[in-house]
This record gives sequence, structure tokens and C-alpha cells, in this order.
Amino acid sequence: LLSSRTVAGNVAYPLEVAGWPRARRAERVAELLEFVGLTDKARQYPSQLSGGQKQRVGIARALATNPKILLADESTSALDPETTQDVLNLLRRVNAELGVTIVVITHEMDVVKYACDRVAVMERGKVVEHGGVYEVFANPQHPATRRFVATALRDRPSPAALERLRRRHPGRIVTVGVREDGGSAGDLTRALREHPVEGSVVYGGITEIAERPYGSLTLELTGSDDEIAAFISDLARTSSVLDLGTAADPKADPDAVGPRASEGAGGPAVGQGVSDGETHGEGDALETEARTRAAQEALLLGKGGFGAAFAAVFGRRKKW
Repeated sequence: LLSSRTVAGNVAYPLEVAGWPRARRAERVAELLEFVGLTDKARQYPSQLSGGQKQRVGIARALATNPKILLADESTSALDPETTQDVLNLLRRVNAELGVTIVVITHEMDVVKYACDRVAVMERGKVVEHGGVYEVFANPQHPATRRFVATALRDRPSPAALERLRRRHPGRIVTVGVREDGGSAGDLTRALREHPVEGSVVYGGITEIAERPYGSLTLELTGSDDEIAAFISDLARTSSVLDLGTAADPKADPDAVGPRASEGAGGPAVGQGVSDGETHGEGDALETEARTRAAQEALLLGKGGFGAAFAAVFGRRKKW
């Protein structure tokens, strides 16, 4: 924003450049400030605004000349979670009410999950994968996408977490994928009810991507080998299942069974997560935090050749 101009002056600037008459400029500025909820801030300067309010002014200014496409480059990167949500809600209103296609450049998984319809993953300046948001993140094909999904979602145990699970739980460890188009918590509940197998969730998480469920649950199963094999076979008809074995008989590189088995139990292979999500001693917790932070820095700064970025689009898909 231009620090020497008021909020209204900033929004009016592109209209001045475009040669709009003063009366039309004033009318358009008032309309846009009302749309972004900043009518009462019209005479204030950028230095008097919060980060979220500045972003709203920027959005209003970008919309001044009625563009067909809006580019939002890291528009939420410096905002707290609540303000980020407010800005994303505003962008969704821009798309829904004004019919503007929005291209979002971001490293934040939550932004893409919540707001976008389609996504392109970029690495070293090239698009390495693209498609619908759910399809790309639920079935990542490129290593850059897989690493990012593993870092962001953390629904699968890391190698260290898997070893702890095996030590603490003597039964068979199995990971089940949960998706809208194959596998659900209901399928798991049904299989446990119909087979003489005891099952308890020991790890995992389910989130929403593009308003559709995605994630995985890791369970400890107890029962005879035949009963567990029958349970896995039954569940594999609707879900992707990874048999991780036991402490006595670990499976180092298990094969997934079930529909879309080549994808594993819903995303990157077990052990690719950065943070294992468990409660540890202080040393383990610091190590986990450091590993997570290092991965996030690599993601943002491009260390080690990573630097994946996302160009995500929502609304008016025919423009993509």
C-alpha cells in the first residue's frame, strides 16, 4: 500500500491511472470499501491498520477496475490463523459474488485445502503436477508433492513413531486410508463388528481437503493370524490397507492392498511424515520440533532443492 495515501486514496489509485472521473471514482471506492468491510477506515492511513485490514485494502484496490482474474501472492503468509481465515473468506466471496477467478500462490497447505478448486505444484520454476485439489493431494504423484503432503498432514507415523508403536502395542499394526471415494470410518467400524478381531486406534488423523474427508488411521489389531487376515481382506474391498506387522515380525516395506492400493493407505508411504504426533520426553519433542521446522524452512526457502510452491485456483474452472 502507498503509505502517503489514505485507505480510500489507495483504492482510488488504479482508477485515477485508468482515467475514471472523480464522481465515478468516489462511488466505486465507497462500493469496494463496503464490500471488504472497511467503510469506517476510509480516512485512515496504512500505518493505522492491522495486517488483515491492509490485506483487505489490497484486495479492494485490486478489484477496482473489475479484473477477470485476481493474483494473490502469499496473501496470508504473515497473518495469524484467525485473520488468515477472514482473508480467505473474503476471497471466496470475491469469487462467488463477483465471479472473479483467483490464482493463489502459497506454501500453506491449509490455504489450498480450504479455498481452492485446482492446484499446480511447482518446483524449480516448473509445474510438476496439477489437477483437482483433492485428487492431487489424496494421490500425489511427484516427489515434491508427496514430501509436502507428508509434512503438512502428518497423519502417518514416521519410522521412529512406528518403532515406538510396535514396542508399546504387541498386536498387528495396520494403517487404513480414509477417503471420500474409497474407505471410510464406517467401513472400518463395520469390519470390526463383523470379524472376531479387536482393534484400537493408536495413531492417525482425518482432515478435509476441498470439503472432502482425507487421512488415515493406524490401528493395533489383536486376534488370530487367520482372523486378522480375513479382516484385512474384507476391509480391502473398500479401503486401502497397509499391514505394518508386529514388533516380532515387522514389515519394512509393506504392500498396500485394496482399491487404489498403489497409492498406499491414503498418500505418502508410512515413515515419510516429518512429525509423528505423539507425546515424548523433552529430548524427543525438541528433535521432532527441529525436524519439523527444518522441513518447513526447506519448503519455504528452497533448501536442498525442494522449494515446492503451489499455484492454486478457485472458481470459474473454465478459465484454468
